[in-house]
Amino acid sequence: MVTDIDTRFLEGLAGGPLEVHRHDISSDPVPSSSFDLVHARAVLEHVPGRREVIPKLVSALRPGGTLVLEDVVVGVPRRRRGSVRSALAMPRQAWAARWTLWPLASGPSARIPCSAWKLPALLAGAGLDQIAADITFSLVRGGSKAAQFYGLSIAELGDRLIAAGLLSQQDVDTLEEFCQQPESRWFSIGIVSAIGRRAG
Repeated sequence: MVTDIDTRFLEGLAGGPLEVHRHDISSDPVPSSSFDLVHARAVLEHVPGRREVIPKLVSALRPGGTLVLEDVVVGVPRRRRGSVRSALAMPRQAWAARWTLWPLASGPSARIPCSAWKLPALLAGAGLDQIAADITFSLVRGGSKAAQFYGLSIAELGDRLIAAGLLSQQDVDTLEEFCQQPESRWFSIGIVSAIGRRAG
């Protein structure tokens, strides 16, 4: 079963063993003790009251079931001289946009720093055990499909970044050009993946 509040992009997958349902995890009930695996990727960062949602997801697990939560982080540990930023020739605007672009895109429910760093503790607090987690960054190359995602996002949110006083129009133009240049390299926004098991 796969759920979302907007199933337009999922309906073509329905059929056979896969069921598609419209569902709002923040307000709709969940079936109790019904699943061996519950997985939410880049969902909780958009949900107000995400701390209250995690116990609901846990309640949907059968004894021995596994909960996997994955969310975006937009920050990295404080950089120093000669760091990744300078090594990849990342313009200062790109570093600023890392911190500002996705919280703006996520709307008022987003927080800085993103609560994805707290997912392991939240799983433990919800009563799960065998907690594990990792964080993944990938190298993005200018002009690639991944780079197009960043470029389109910057183009769409440029006015909001400018209105918030975070970037200038020249900064936005520089970022869009940077994303298209084949020689550009930067690390993606990170994904924290946390896993926990409900006691059997």
